[in-house]
Amino acid sequence: MANEVKANEFGVMSAAQMLAMQVGEVAGIQVLETVQQALVRRRGLMHAKPGPALLDTFHLPFLIGACVGALALFASLFMRSIPRERTKKALVSDR
Repeated sequence: MANEVKANEFGVMSAAQMLAMQVGEVAGIQVLETVQQALVRRRGLMHAKPGPALLDTFHLPFLIGACVGALALFASLFMRSIPRERTKKALVSDR
């Protein structure tokens, strides 16, 4: 992302990147929690005491999270660095 903005805009770019990352984290957590709660309801465990049956409802959400993480890791292997070209004109305009 840093290659797409001027040096004096790094702060704004960094804040936008952090915001997007945090929104993604919260959305991912919510989706996996929804899957887990759906399993709880499907199995009729809404009022069950904590135990093996309730803990078993976490397997699928963790498996989904692991698959998404593995897919992201695989995709990251194909990322490449793009050199930032700095001309004299760009250096002067950044000041």
